[in-house]
Amino acid sequence: VCRQEGYQCAISTLISDIFVLLIRKHNYYLHDINASQPTERLRKAIEYINYHYCENLTLAQIAEQCSITPNYFSALFKACLNTKLWDYITAKRIEKAKRMLDKTEGSMNILDIAIQCGYSNTANFNRAFKQHTGITPSQYRNSNYIDLV
Repeated sequence: VCRQEGYQCAISTLISDIFVLLIRKHNYYLHDINASQPTERLRKAIEYINYHYCENLTLAQIAEQCSITPNYFSALFKACLNTKLWDYITAKRIEKAKRMLDKTEGSMNILDIAIQCGYSNTANFNRAFKQHTGITPSQYRNSNYIDLV
């Protein structure tokens, strides 16, 4: 029997999906830790994130601060804080960007602000900013500038 291209990949993906559903259904991640550990582990990670959120962070770096695996950390973060790790980091970056856009009033270009907020280019920065605020960084800056005049 000749199978279509990508068949093996599709089967692997379906098996992975089944494992994820089983883990979620049975709360596998949260059974092997006591109540105080997640709070302490997350506190360390959040402190690290709050200090380094403008850098090029990886899940592995953050999880290392807690001495747990990246997958476990990601699930723990979501379960305890009810938000995804990258949504949390993005929110912090966008809040900093908004403060910078408010303070610089055109003396700093959008790319410089993007880089200082942890983005490597304006396309990713603009996309994240618009998803978070509903407007682009330029529109945000112009609306705040107009309010000041």
